[in-house]
Amino acid sequence: MATSVVKLSDSAINRCLKDRSITEIRDRHSKLRLRVNSSWTGGSWYVVLRKNGKDKWQNLGKYPDLPVKVIEKRLPDILARYAANDEVTTDHWSTLSGLLVWYRDRLKADRGMSDKRKASVLSAIKCHLLPKLGSLRIRELNRSTLDSLLFWPLQADYSVSFIHQIWGILKTAVRRAHKLKYLEVDLLSGLKVSDSIAAKPKPKGASIRPDYASELIEVLEGHDWPERVIVSLMLLHGTRIGETRKAKWDDFDLINDYWHLPVENIKTEEPLRLPVTPTVKELLCAYQEYQKGIGKYGVYLFPGTRSKEWSDSKAGKIIRKVSCGEWRSHDLRKVARTQWADLGIDYHIAERLLNHKMSKLDQTYIHTSTETAKREALEKYHEWLIGQGFKSVINQDRAKMEGVV
Repeated sequence: MATSVVKLSDSAINRCLKDRSITEIRDRHSKLRLRVNSSWTGGSWYVVLRKNGKDKWQNLGKYPDLPVKVIEKRLPDILARYAANDEVTTDHWSTLSGLLVWYRDRLKADRGMSDKRKASVLSAIKCHLLPKLGSLRIRELNRSTLDSLLFWPLQADYSVSFIHQIWGILKTAVRRAHKLKYLEVDLLSGLKVSDSIAAKPKPKGASIRPDYASELIEVLEGHDWPERVIVSLMLLHGTRIGETRKAKWDDFDLINDYWHLPVENIKTEEPLRLPVTPTVKELLCAYQEYQKGIGKYGVYLFPGTRSKEWSDSKAGKIIRKVSCGEWRSHDLRKVARTQWADLGIDYHIAERLLNHKMSKLDQTYIHTSTETAKREALEKYHEWLIGQGFKSVINQDRAKMEGVV
């Protein structure tokens, strides 16, 4: 076993790695050392520091993850940190908890992220990433530690889809830190969940299908007006629950028959204008009369507390109540999309109704206004819903329903 003393460079290291007798590479001008791994594909960086009359070998990370230029650039700062508090690292934090807390605090102040998404990410950091990875040193974050500390423990209790969500949050945090120069390298670049777990996430199937529409309508007849209307609007248009619960009466132009959904309410942050068909107009007018009759007609279709709309949790509870926990709000969107396809509605028109972001290919095909086609598509679909008994939702005995508030 031999030590090679060289002027450090990536090319010099690669030459040394071809010699299986070399186990250590030293820089002739600094205290840097590279201990070669057993496969001669790289190694571990060390800086040799003198303390109490003895040499102390401080690990700095892996090669080639940390190339020579990065190590040399950071060496003066590394030595200064060591002199100050014996803590040596090539990065802004020594452990992953520092990075995760930094990212968590940034998210709390992020006004561009929805409250729902923010709560989900913060929960993942608190309940999974910090407990499992917080004590891990930054330089120890690699394929094997991710497998043993995160992926494999998670797969025992959670779905592959959930693990991918947790992984996406961690990857975003590391990438953001690297982009802002808090990390010298993106430690997760090239790593994947599939390195540890071969199974792929399965697309979620709809818990309700179009052929269940008549039963769903029958279920709606047993609920009060607000509950019936929020479910009906999502079923009629394929809108998301967040877009629907925030609806204001002023968003509806019942003269020109359009529902204008503000950008700030929409997940894709693209404005959406949906045609109001005679069926929707009849539903809204009946609901409007109901609200006036009980003295609750105001700004919002679904008024909550403190002069605001229903909260996300309140809307979620309503959906669980109506569905008895058997389906989710997003399943209503899937029902609409599936039935549009069955009715022969053009793919691009369906995508515009759902307000999905258009690919460049889709934009190439859509040159003119789609308003007429969107109206025709919804009228066709709503006629189908009427055939399933939807009129009963609107014409339900109002005296009976107004007793349920």
